[in-house]
Amino acid sequence: MNSKTKVVLILLFSFSLSFSQIKDTIFVANWNVENLFDTIDDPKTKDEEFTPNSEKNWTEERLNHKVLNLSKVISEMNSGKGPDIISFEEVEHKSMLELLFSKVKNGSKYEISYTESQDFRGIDVGLAFRKDKFKLLATDTIVVPIEKNRRTRFIFYNKLQANNGEIINIFVNHWPSRSGGEEKSDWKRISAANVLKGYLSRKEIKDNVIILGDFNDEPNNTSIACVLSAKKYGLPSYGKNDLVNLSSVKEDNNEGSYLYQGVWGMIDQIIVSQDVVKNSNFKYLDGSYSINKLDYLLEQEGKYKGSPFRTYAGKKYLGGFTDHLAVYAKFVLTSK
Repeated sequence: MNSKTKVVLILLFSFSLSFSQIKDTIFVANWNVENLFDTIDDPKTKDEEFTPNSEKNWTEERLNHKVLNLSKVISEMNSGKGPDIISFEEVEHKSMLELLFSKVKNGSKYEISYTESQDFRGIDVGLAFRKDKFKLLATDTIVVPIEKNRRTRFIFYNKLQANNGEIINIFVNHWPSRSGGEEKSDWKRISAANVLKGYLSRKEIKDNVIILGDFNDEPNNTSIACVLSAKKYGLPSYGKNDLVNLSSVKEDNNEGSYLYQGVWGMIDQIIVSQDVVKNSNFKYLDGSYSINKLDYLLEQEGKYKGSPFRTYAGKKYLGGFTDHLAVYAKFVLTSK
């Protein structure tokens, strides 16, 4: 066998090996859609402001307009292919996500996972994923104790299995707000972080972890950086129990997903287990974490120019989207 023949055989073998390991890029997003309520007064929750007879005059027409707005954004994600996995905050009922995905391009390809929580306003979290790529194996609702007479959202766990058999552990979060001030309310978010950290310590949930949501804290706050131990992405090494916060890069650049008093805050985040940023069959695509800051999602003129174009400003109807920008990251899934 001459040298040229050897080179050809090596190249063919390398090509065959790489071809056998088929890779798929998985687009994962999170979006707080701000008060995606139906128009019906639920006697069990404090949702009266989102009814037709309230001062906000929340009608079916306005609801449908918001749904069409949101569906447009979701349909355009991932270069028009839509997200593979997307989590939501501030959704009143599963029916609202079903209505939303009835308007999303190729919405029938998604399965919706949702839970009704103990939130006093009735705003909950949910998940949608491509059912041709993933199978839902299990869910769990994790209670966050804060106060006896004030309820908050569950942390919502979803165990997904990809087509290649890889298990992906998703946690959707909407931690208590900063109502009353950051310092006076931080103990509530610390409580949420402790609860999640305890749940993650279970041996069966240690790899391929993705933690998404609106944390109402930023990557450098105590609840996330210290209690949850979610460290900055790109460090040379991590502690044994550390998580990796993909959102920290944007915070370092003074970017954010939520504007408060003229300052952008990175409160919507994606946090992963260490294996996801190292060698793995499911790996973060370096540099892919981003904020979905499209021009039409922002106010284009006036006093609030540059801020998220939301549905209401107080009681004034604006007809926009939401007060949060979606965040997303890409992951590479390699066949085993």
